[in-house]
Amino acid sequence: MSDASLLRILGERLRRARESRGWSLGDVESRSHGRFKAGIVGCYERGDRTVSVPRLVEIAELYDIPASTLLDGTPRAAGPAPLLVVDLAALGSAPVSDRAAMVLGNYVAAIRNDRRGRATDRIVLRTEDLRAMSAVLGADRMGLVRRWRDLGLLIEDTVAPEQQRGVRR
Repeated sequence: MSDASLLRILGERLRRARESRGWSLGDVESRSHGRFKAGIVGCYERGDRTVSVPRLVEIAELYDIPASTLLDGTPRAAGPAPLLVVDLAALGSAPVSDRAAMVLGNYVAAIRNDRRGRATDRIVLRTEDLRAMSAVLGADRMGLVRRWRDLGLLIEDTVAPEQQRGVRR
């Protein structure tokens, strides 16, 4: 396999790892406090630039995954994976009288503000996000997921079995 092919494969693994966190390239730059510039990480992801092993290890640590996952492509248990993908257009037209939709809307607005209002049509929520909203509403987590699904607010519902520990049905 050529060096260029290897760089493209590694770049795709880097992109998938970043996107699995729900992060943009700008998010990587801000979460790394500028240590990883968005443009450089984009070059790594496209295979346009070689990433050193120490730098690859640092990126893996930022993404909270083993560096070996990036090298061999085998997914391993890591930090919290995406749990829910919210359709922001649908959320914008949700009934204001629905408390679960209102709390979700406020929570998503706070997340978007933290991400500096980056324009997107969806946002990824994680286990800890669902846990927080469940506590605020005093509601069952899976009940909230069902309610949001019924309202058409979820693009994707990826509650994996290992993520359901402690989630009452």
